[in-house]
Amino acid sequence: MPLTISCPVCGLSGQVPDGSPSGEAQCPRCGASFMVPGAEGSPAPGGGPHRLDDYFANVNPGGAVATPSSLPPPPEGERGLKPAPGDGGAEAVWLKEERQRFDDYTAKQFGQLQRQREEMARWQTQVEEALVAREQESNRQAKVLAGRADAVQQGEAGLAKRTAELEVQGRELKALEASREEIRQEIASLRELLQQLKEEAVADDKAAREMRTECLRLDTARRKRQRSWEAELAEWNEKRKRMEEREAEVDRANAALQRRAREIEELELKIRAELETREEELSRGWRELEERAGSLG
Repeated sequence: MPLTISCPVCGLSGQVPDGSPSGEAQCPRCGASFMVPGAEGSPAPGGGPHRLDDYFANVNPGGAVATPSSLPPPPEGERGLKPAPGDGGAEAVWLKEERQRFDDYTAKQFGQLQRQREEMARWQTQVEEALVAREQESNRQAKVLAGRADAVQQGEAGLAKRTAELEVQGRELKALEASREEIRQEIASLRELLQQLKEEAVADDKAAREMRTECLRLDTARRKRQRSWEAELAEWNEKRKRMEEREAEVDRANAALQRRAREIEELELKIRAELETREEELSRGWRELEERAGSLG
């Protein structure tokens, strides 16, 4: 029964056929030498080390041991000259040499097949390990991406809520601005009215001076007109008082509007800072996602 051997350095394996001598073998892959027991316990011919190519090598990919009949015949240049018929001794030597050459050739072919099979098995193992690692990494990255996606969705929901609040506050700010503009227009109209009243007061003072020049002649009429003027003056004073109160109310409204405007500006600055912070967090999240996606690619 053939003996299976393997190189202790690189692991290349082969099979020693029945009847092979024992001795030192040399690995054709790494060149290491090691002792191989033979079936007959005799040393290798010539005292030198065998090569693994000299042995029947390995099991074929189908799982059965390859036979010499399954290999192609050796090249014609490697065959010896057949002796003339009738020379039994020479023919026996030729058959023995031909058998040895054929054994060497088949051993080389089996060695090449075994090396190719081992390389393919090693590559397949490496590929399977790489695929398993890649699948595990893909699963981990998928979980990370799912978590990131949830965080991004939550951030987008918060951002949408904050945007809605900002829109409401913007509408309130516009309403306040419209109200402030109305108050400004009302103040302008009141100022115009006050100016008219002042002009009327100047005109009335002028008329009063003119009337005083005629008081001697029109004393009764002057007194009557004076009472009328006093009534009108009281009415004007009342109007002026109301206007002053209105101006005070307008000033208070302006102060309140200014305070509200400052509060709105502070709120706007705070909201912008929060939005910028959130945008930076989202940018970092996207960059991390892109880096992880790049590492996955």
